[in-house]
Amino acid sequence: MRKIFHFIPALAVLVLMAGCQKEPGTPDNDPAKPDEEKSHELDWNYFRGSVYLDGISSYDDELKESVKTFFPLAADMSNAQVVFINESDVKAKTPALLKAIANDAYIVCPAYNGAKDDFAALGVELDIPEISGNGYEPLLYCYNGFGQGFTYVMFGQTVFENPQPEDNENWTDEEWNALDEENQKLGPEPDDPLEEYDWNYYESLLAAFVNWLNNDLSDQEATKSQYVVDMKGRLEDLGKRYTYSYSVNLNKTIDKDFKLNQSTTISVDIRVFPVYKQSSNGDQAGDYYIVVSKIIPYNQRMWNPTCWPYRFFCRLRAYGYWFEEMNVATSLVDKNGSDISGLNFYDTPIPENKNVSKKYTEGKSFNIGGSLSSGASDKGPSAGIGLSIGGGWNSSTSYDLSTIDFDMDSSTPTVNYRYYTNEDNVKLTDDWGEQHKIDKNFPSTARNQFNANTNWVWHVPSVSDNENTTFKLKNKLDITYATWYHWRAAAEFDGNKRTYKTTFPEISWPLVAPNRVPWGIIALKNASTYEMAHVTVYNQSNKKMDVLYNSFSKDQVAKIALPVGTYSVRFDLIDGTTQKKYASYVYNNVEVKQGSDEKSASVQISSIDAVKEL
Repeated sequence: MRKIFHFIPALAVLVLMAGCQKEPGTPDNDPAKPDEEKSHELDWNYFRGSVYLDGISSYDDELKESVKTFFPLAADMSNAQVVFINESDVKAKTPALLKAIANDAYIVCPAYNGAKDDFAALGVELDIPEISGNGYEPLLYCYNGFGQGFTYVMFGQTVFENPQPEDNENWTDEEWNALDEENQKLGPEPDDPLEEYDWNYYESLLAAFVNWLNNDLSDQEATKSQYVVDMKGRLEDLGKRYTYSYSVNLNKTIDKDFKLNQSTTISVDIRVFPVYKQSSNGDQAGDYYIVVSKIIPYNQRMWNPTCWPYRFFCRLRAYGYWFEEMNVATSLVDKNGSDISGLNFYDTPIPENKNVSKKYTEGKSFNIGGSLSSGASDKGPSAGIGLSIGGGWNSSTSYDLSTIDFDMDSSTPTVNYRYYTNEDNVKLTDDWGEQHKIDKNFPSTARNQFNANTNWVWHVPSVSDNENTTFKLKNKLDITYATWYHWRAAAEFDGNKRTYKTTFPEISWPLVAPNRVPWGIIALKNASTYEMAHVTVYNQSNKKMDVLYNSFSKDQVAKIALPVGTYSVRFDLIDGTTQKKYASYVYNNVEVKQGSDEKSASVQISSIDAVKEL
C-alpha cells in the first residue's frame, strides 16, 4: 500500500521529537533516571523471602543469572522458603530436602526425565500434566507440600516465533529513499534517541513466577492462620491442586526491520475437590467435582509503547502489545479423553456471563445434600473423612472485571470462557507524550495482569458405589495480543492494527477418583445409669476400625460413621465419679447400611441389648 507523506516545518518536528524521549516502562509521574542502564516494567519484582541458591550450579548460564537477580536473599536449605536444586540434589541431599518439604518450602528443580520417580522415592507425588501439542516442553518443576501438595510446572517454548515481515505492509525501496531525503531537511538529530528494552526470556518467566509465589504465600498464610485444623486437616486433604504456566514470546516485525520483542507468561491454578454421593440418593448419586479456577495473564510484561528514531525524527510509533482476547476451555473427560455419559453442572460457573455484575466480591456458596463419602480412593476406604450428611462450599474469591468483557458458554459441560478487551475501551489516537497519557488510551487490565477467577461443580451420575472409574481434567488456552503503529512526519500518516494469537498445547491430568465406598452410621444409645466409655468398633476380621475416647452419660448417643458392613461394638460401663469400670459389653453383628439422610443411614442400637463380657 502506497503511503501519503505530510510534512510541516522543522520546529514542529523538534517539538514532536521531545515527546518521544520518554523511556518505555518508566512509572507514571516518575522521571526516567539517566544513571540507570535500562528501565524495567512496572511489575519488576523481587522475591523478598529467603532462598537456597547453591543448587543452581548446573543451570543454563542465562537462567542462573536471572534466578540470582530475582531471588537475591540467599539462605541455607533448612531456613529457605524457596529451594533451588540441581537434578543430582534430589538424591544426594534427601534428608535436607525432606526437612524443607516438611517446612512447606517451594522446591524448584529442572524438568528432567526421571524427576517423578526421584521425588516418589522421597514420598512426594509430582503432578506432571500430560501435554498434547508441539512447541512447548517443561522447563522447571516447583513442588510445595502444603495440604496434599501440588506441582507448579513452568513450560518453555522449544521453538521461538521468528519475526516474519508482512509483505503487503512493507514499504518499497523508493518510498524509503523518498522519506529519507525529506527527513534530512527537517532538523538536527536528537541527542538521546529512544532505545527499546528487549526482555531476557528467563527474566519474563521468573518475573511472573515471583508474582505467583508472593500471591501463593499470602494465600497460604491466610489459610494457616484462620483454618489450621479445618482447612489444612480437612479441606486441603480432600482437594487436589493443578498449576502450570506457559510462556508467550512475540518478536514481530512492525515494519521494515523494526521489531517489538516482548515476553510474558500465563499462570493457571485449578483446585479440584472430589465428593461422592451414595446410590441411596437416587438420581442425585454420583461424583461431584468442585472446581476453583484462577488464570492470570501477566499483560504488563507485554506492554511497551515504543518509538524508533529515523535520522531526524521519530518515524515509527508502536502501541503494544496489549491484551486483546483469551479463550479458556476446561473439561472433564474419561481416561481416554472422550465425553462422560450424563456429565452435567450441579452448580453452573460463576460469573455466568457478561450480563451479571463484573464485581464479584461476596463469594459463592452452595450445598450438596444427602449422604456423602469424602477422601481419595487411592488412600483406601477408611482413610477419608467418612460419611457427611450434606456438605457446604463457600468461596471468598474476589475480583473485578470492570474493564474486561467476557462471554461464558455453559450449553455443554465444558466450561468455555472468552475474556476480551472491548474495542470501545481502546482509543487508537495520536496522543504521544508522557507514559501516563499513553496509558489512558488503553484499559488498565489490557496492559496489566488481571485474575480470571471462576468456580463451578460438575456432577457425574454415571458412576456407582465401589466403582474405581477415573477421569481426567483437561484445559485448553489461547491468548491474543494486539499492536497499533503509525508513522509521522509531524502529522500522522498510515496506521495499522495487528493481532497475534498464541495457541498453547492442551494439557490434562489424571484425577484420583473420590472414595466411593458407601458409608452408614452406628448410633449407640447409653440406656444405663453408668457412663458408657471406650466405645470401640471391630470388623468381622476383628480389626479395630474406630475408637471413641470420650464417655457418654445416660440417654446420650455415640455415633460412628463406617463403611457399609457388619461390625461388633465393645464398650465399658464405668462409675462417672471414680472412673472405676463396672463391666465390659459387646454388641455383635451390627449391620451398617447407607441412606440418603442421617436417619435412614443410621442403625439404632442400645447398650441395654449388649452382651456382658466375662
